[in-house]
Amino acid sequence: MKGMFAFLAFLATFVTLYGLLNFYFYRKLTGCFHPDTAGRALLAAFLLLMVFAPFLVNFSAGAGFRNTALASAYIGYTWMGAVFLFFCVHVFLDAAFASRWIFLRVTGGSPGAVFEKRCAVLAVSTAVVLAGIVWGFFDARDIRVEHIRLTSDKIPPLHRTIRIAQVSDTHFGVITGERFAAKLAELLDGIRADVIVSTGDMIDRGLPEPEKAAKILRAVHSPMGKYAVAGNHEFYAGIKDAAAFHETAGFVLLRNRVVAVSEFLTIAGVDDPAGRRYGLETDFSGRSLLADVHPDSFSILLKHQPVPAEGLSSGFDLQLSGHTHHGQIFPFNFIVRLVYPDGSGLHRLEGGSQMYVSRGTGFWGPPIRLFAPPEITVIDIAPAS
Repeated sequence: MKGMFAFLAFLATFVTLYGLLNFYFYRKLTGCFHPDTAGRALLAAFLLLMVFAPFLVNFSAGAGFRNTALASAYIGYTWMGAVFLFFCVHVFLDAAFASRWIFLRVTGGSPGAVFEKRCAVLAVSTAVVLAGIVWGFFDARDIRVEHIRLTSDKIPPLHRTIRIAQVSDTHFGVITGERFAAKLAELLDGIRADVIVSTGDMIDRGLPEPEKAAKILRAVHSPMGKYAVAGNHEFYAGIKDAAAFHETAGFVLLRNRVVAVSEFLTIAGVDDPAGRRYGLETDFSGRSLLADVHPDSFSILLKHQPVPAEGLSSGFDLQLSGHTHHGQIFPFNFIVRLVYPDGSGLHRLEGGSQMYVSRGTGFWGPPIRLFAPPEITVIDIAPAS
């Protein structure tokens, strides 16, 4: 019950904040063009529809209306990104004009003309937003391959380098399906990793014919196996369906357990806390988890959110996480950093272990990424000497 109240509070907060962003756009547009009553009503109806478009996407996908779900996803989610960018650009210009108005008032100038060019400001904001949307649309589909190299004395001196490929936040769903899976599989095949890991949010709601995308991923060769953990969206999509998708894709879903991948490598995975909202027990005993980790084995912890696991930061050599998307759309990364200070990249943790946070391989919501390109991460673990 507590989890349900938390979920309802989240929905109420989302609708309120997103509604305010659309109201801001409404005020700026009507303040410039001064439409009549009918025009204002049409604009208000469109914006209200956009606020509830994400709910329409989920309903249409659940009811099997694929074309409606796809159309509403592209239109509704693209608008979500556009109105966010519009707010960021225009509020910056508003602040600049307000500062100039205050300056002229203080210095005895004539501030009356400062706000007369509101239509020009609106045009500039719109142009910047359109450029950002176009750039972000193509950038979201340009997956980078990032390389990091680690050394460890837990890898025997004569042992070859172990290569791990990390994907995260692929969000297979209404928009991303078989074509995205094929592109991902091609890139992973080219990397030739010994192990492939997914750090959560592999699947989302509304993926039509999930078996087809899963079978494409299953064909990717990784001699030491594929492993994954449940992110928050696995629980939103339904953990049973998510587990079935992972199994078909050839991934072992690690739900608060440890596997010995080889004599020198151990991988552990923990559920995302989002499962509590659905009455699932996602807590685990850190001491019990560590008991299954051989101290002489290089150990990796898969944990969706980039927060060091309490009591485990010194028990694992490397934590791999995702979740943040590095904000996905600039400047949202500054907001994300307030919640997750280690929002992307490699970080050293207390106790000597390290954490790598992926920017994510796919996207959620708006089908764009602005100054936060998607990635597959290649982690090469070599002997220390």
